[in-house]
Amino acid sequence: MKSTATESQQNGFAGLWMLPLVATGPGAIDPPVRANAPLMVCHANHCRAAEDMVLLAHIREQHRLSVNSDGRPRMTEALKELGLDVGHRRVGRLMRQNGVTVVRTREYKVTTDSNHSFNIAPNLLNRNFSADRVNQKWVVDISYVWTHEGWLYLAAVLDLYSRRVIGWAVSNRMKRDPRPGK
Repeated sequence: MKSTATESQQNGFAGLWMLPLVATGPGAIDPPVRANAPLMVCHANHCRAAEDMVLLAHIREQHRLSVNSDGRPRMTEALKELGLDVGHRRVGRLMRQNGVTVVRTREYKVTTDSNHSFNIAPNLLNRNFSADRVNQKWVVDISYVWTHEGWLYLAAVLDLYSRRVIGWAVSNRMKRDPRPGK
């Protein structure tokens, strides 16, 4: 008894398919479909919902294993490595609909302390960033970059005439080193 979509539509079941009940998936050997194989009636939306539920279980497990850090692109790659044939849009939809979100662990780093009693340097440049000769005007900036090992602080000195870095320093902390003997 072979059944096709057109036969099921003629029987009054529009949108239903008769599928043979066989084991599928990675590692399963698909036996040849016999004429008397048991059939399962599957509506398109119900089969998709069932597949989505299985996929969602995999997504939640991978999300837990990644310590809530994998977003849609990495999640899709992880699921493909498990042998699941999924697209990034479907993974993104399932994650969004079920509240599976990335938890960012990097905290905000405050680097400016305006409430201090130190002397404030006068603004000698007065926003005039042009220079007539080399080594006439220098500017300094401090920046910080997140790396896998933690925060890295970069201080750079630029010559305004040549617009080149003339000096720089890198440290894992922003506080100045204590002077020896003090």
